[in-house]
Amino acid sequence: MKLICSYPWDEGTRFAFREMTPQEIENRNLRSQLQAAEQSVAELTIIVSSLMM
Repeated sequence: MKLICSYPWDEGTRFAFREMTPQEIENRNLRSQLQAAEQSVAELTIIVSSLMM
């Protein structure tokens, strides 16, 4: 589900959601994999740079 909007309603908040499209789900998964790869590269960079000292 994807949050479309939220707005005040009476004494609370009302939320509007919709189903994510298959493309949005795939994009979210790819972004997650990319972030994990970037984190791994950053960690490897630290390890290699400490070995070179």
